Amino acid sequence: MGLKRSRGRGEMGETEKTHELENEVREVELEMGFMFISSLNDNLNAEVALGIVTNVKEACTSEEDVFDS
Repeated sequence: MGLKRSRGRGEMGETEKTHELENEVREVELEMGFMFISSLNDNLNAEVALGIVTNVKEACTSEEDVFDS
């Protein structure tokens, strides 16, 4: 016979916690996407300077690899 936990004021149930966590994950994903897009030009220029990317096709493939990972 276990003790039942009652939710007091300010406590969240499992559904609310799950919803809150999903919202936080979406927010982080958006921030990461924004950070990547804002540095895309610098990253691509560095890859060109290092010889990693030598043409447009390689640039597209390189960026696809970043998005797929």
